Amino acid sequence: MTVIYVADEHHRLYWHWKERGARGLKLCHVDFHCDMRGLLIDRPRQEAAVFDDRELGWVDQGNFMMHAVREGTVDAIRWVHAARSGRRYDHNTVRYESDLRVRLSRRRGSHRRPLRFREEDLAGWQGPLPGEHLDLDWDALASDLYTPAYARTLKEAFLATPFPHRPEVVYFIYSFCSSVIDDVDFEDFLGRLQRKLDAEVVRLSPLPAAHSTVTREQTRYQQVRSRLIAPLKRSKLRLSSTLKLVDTANDLRFSPPGE
Repeated sequence: MTVIYVADEHHRLYWHWKERGARGLKLCHVDFHCDMRGLLIDRPRQEAAVFDDRELGWVDQGNFMMHAVREGTVDAIRWVHAARSGRRYDHNTVRYESDLRVRLSRRRGSHRRPLRFREEDLAGWQGPLPGEHLDLDWDALASDLYTPAYARTLKEAFLATPFPHRPEVVYFIYSFCSSVIDDVDFEDFLGRLQRKLDAEVVRLSPLPAAHSTVTREQTRYQQVRSRLIAPLKRSKLRLSSTLKLVDTANDLRFSPPGE
């Protein structure tokens, strides 16, 4: 039976994996963000290295996947996201070997290790592959940068995806620091996903205060904040995305060697 692990913060998975002694996981990472901040991925060589050693000093929702790759917990990532998300619409994100800043830099990273990696458009996604854990962040479908109509379209399309291979494990993360906060909508989607996969739902305990970056007590504040600053964030990201056109132009067109 499929098990859906539900958590409020995405980096809760880092501690979940450590508790279970997980190694060599293969993830279908459906997320607005990469969650690999500080990592450099050489896609032709299918290798990853830590590009910014400062990120090694802490674990948060933006870099926990970098730590998981470096430590060997995860050795394959298929990052799937909608057209209006990904590196072009994010800050302080994963870097690729083709990035201008990487090519101009003398740094080539440390802690180099193999990583099977590819990036895909959610529009053509057909579900997890055999052996993959499905890692679904709510902001992939309900980002506070999306219009309500766009978010509805993404949610319905996701649930209509055929899933020819049913994943054994699904992680479903609220990420209310970057998602539209609507507990009713979140729980309704969870119920529909549970029925689709005939799954058991397990809710992970909250992170200890020392590791948490946002708490449930902040939810109402985050709701108001999301509504007020989303237009400003969209404007800022439009400017940023214009500056990133060179680096991200071929992100979804690159195919790993042998594919």
